[in-house]
Amino acid sequence: MIKTKALILSAMKYRESSLILDMLTRETGRVSFIISGVRGSKTKRHAGMLQAAYWAELVAYFKPGKGLHRIKEIKPGMLYTAIPFHPTKRAVAVFCTEIIRKSSSTQEQNTALFDDLYDFFYTLDNDQGSVANYPIILLQILADHLGIKPSPSGVGLKPYFDLIEGIFVEHIPQHIHYIRAPITAHLHNFLGMQPIEAKNTKLPHTHRKALLEFWIDYFKIHIESFKEINSLSVLSDVLA
Repeated sequence: MIKTKALILSAMKYRESSLILDMLTRETGRVSFIISGVRGSKTKRHAGMLQAAYWAELVAYFKPGKGLHRIKEIKPGMLYTAIPFHPTKRAVAVFCTEIIRKSSSTQEQNTALFDDLYDFFYTLDNDQGSVANYPIILLQILADHLGIKPSPSGVGLKPYFDLIEGIFVEHIPQHIHYIRAPITAHLHNFLGMQPIEAKNTKLPHTHRKALLEFWIDYFKIHIESFKEINSLSVLSDVLA
């Protein structure tokens, strides 16, 4: 038996009244759970909270090595005040959850990452300003915890960034996986910022879009399980 907080990464209908939840938990990493009696015309329990991007506190029967575990008790783990009702925040939360799901394929406990993600979603929900930079911030948080975050350019900004090598370089690499100025300057600046500073940094829309696309391409190169991001088009529309 485990008691843990968890982020719902995806929810899939199962039989008449059940759901299978793919969750990132604080205590046991990424785990799949089944919960019964939460769907159907007569069921109101937990309506609305059992979907991607929502947080839960749960008690579950858990056995290491087993593929699917059963939830005994569940309740909200974070009460959103804005994300469900704010189209831009909702799109950002869904996009970020998909990024997390596609970059964390293994069942490994990482409490530091989990706590940073919890703080990230709490700040997103409560932020009274622009949230346009939050997807970039989330990708940098993940890259840091996954050990693939590049270092800033150092003394004298180099004009290119090699996505395969993960470094700033003086000359165009001998392949197509690179970016150039002015996006390299934005990348260098963001890498040296704390999240609170990064979220308030103003970028032209086209430059923000290019920087976000850089991070997605970078993850595709350095994380084998990372695939296309289905929610990117919706996010691009709401941030346009």
